[in-house]
Amino acid sequence: MIIYPEIAIKNGRCVTLRKGQMTLPEEHDTSPLDLARHYAAHGAEWLHVADLDATGRHSHDNTALVEQIIREVDIPVQVSGGIHKPHHIDWWIDRGAETVVIGSAAYLGPGVVRSSAERHPFRVLVSVDIRDGEVMVDGWTRPTGTPPLDFLQSFDNLCLAGVIVNDTDYDADLPDGSVALVADLARQLKTPVIASGLAKTLDHVSTLKYLGNIAGAIVGRGLHHGTFTLEEAQRIVVERDTRAMMLRRLSEGAPVKKSRITIHQGPPSEKGTSRPRGARFAKVAESHS
Repeated sequence: MIIYPEIAIKNGRCVTLRKGQMTLPEEHDTSPLDLARHYAAHGAEWLHVADLDATGRHSHDNTALVEQIIREVDIPVQVSGGIHKPHHIDWWIDRGAETVVIGSAAYLGPGVVRSSAERHPFRVLVSVDIRDGEVMVDGWTRPTGTPPLDFLQSFDNLCLAGVIVNDTDYDADLPDGSVALVADLARQLKTPVIASGLAKTLDHVSTLKYLGNIAGAIVGRGLHHGTFTLEEAQRIVVERDTRAMMLRRLSEGAPVKKSRITIHQGPPSEKGTSRPRGARFAKVAESHS
């Protein structure tokens, strides 16, 4: 499971949302670019950058800022917000985005997803917002009456990089139902499922990892509020991966080595370094017993 630190941008500032309310953003002092550099320096494998102003009719343009983040960090960047047409996807991929997320446009115009997945296989994701068990569009404001499984299965035969599931019921203090919903979708879909907004504590990270079929978790508020660090979240992911590997070896009758878990933070990211995009910094060092 990959941890995707989220950088949500509104009016050029880092924000977090509660209950999907665009009108009630919580602003943070750190600039989006500084935060991106911080995550890259502390071992992030990916960044999820969401331009909230691009999702509606807002006057602020964050495009140049998002482009600067893509240029200055040497890890893959996943871009979301205001992606409505195929040329939007082409434009961001041309500017270095590793993957691009389609939100409401996937429901309103599913042909955009199909044509873009054909042109850019495994570079496009579909994001679905869910409230009260139905798909929501237009920034969590308009219910559709469509069950999320029916909606996502319509894209399950495409070459998508994944689907992002954002269940806003979680912010309504219904965490168990949210986790169960995401887990059920992941079991029934062939496309990798990334949970958004469910990993607010280390226990939540551990639960998502324990499920085994969740490909990733987009994490924003827990990191912003200092509830846990990126290194702590990744340590849980690595330790569970190591434990699963040991159990698999035991089941196959192979000798099991003792493992030592190390989290390599590395130096602050600098422009021009030779570090490969998407390189893992959380590694398992194995030593013979």
